[in-house]
Amino acid sequence: MMSLDNKKSAFKNRRGIPFLSLIILLNVCLGCVFFQPKHPITNGDSEAIIIIAEKKSLCEQWASKVKKDFGKDTKEYQKTNELYINAKAAFDGWIVRLQFDLTADTDINNSNSYKKALEEASEKSNAFVRYATELYQPSTTKSLSFIVGVLPSLSDAGIKVWQEYRKAKEEQRKEIKKDLDNLKWKAFDEI
Repeated sequence: MMSLDNKKSAFKNRRGIPFLSLIILLNVCLGCVFFQPKHPITNGDSEAIIIIAEKKSLCEQWASKVKKDFGKDTKEYQKTNELYINAKAAFDGWIVRLQFDLTADTDINNSNSYKKALEEASEKSNAFVRYATELYQPSTTKSLSFIVGVLPSLSDAGIKVWQEYRKAKEEQRKEIKKDLDNLKWKAFDEI
């Protein structure tokens, strides 16, 4: 049996448990509020950024492969370089156009200049990938599957970024623009 003094001591310790639990709960809740990530990625934002990053990576990898396999003096190298430069300019131009339209709060669904930039990025990226893949796999359907999917996937990605940007707070908007800046292509000589 427990003595009266032991019961009083146990009772005092139990009274401290709710207080201690309250302190722990407050620390957890305040930690959630004050230590949230700067740029919580939403499904639409991350999915869109991934699509754009995949297109960028694919083109940079094809450029790298051609640079390794063909000498600078070959027509293949020169043509790849030329197509890559044009595709990079169009793709980066599309990203800058998207960033501008985000800042200006332009509805990209109704923007002819946005659609023109998107189509040019798609067209020139397709031309580059088609040429590079045909150097290695003439008349393959692999390049065609990329070509068919570029315009709709970039269009969808742009719309998702635009939608997420409109919902975001100012700090998140800066992060979205920064993410887009990181998706610009490397120069051909840097690959």
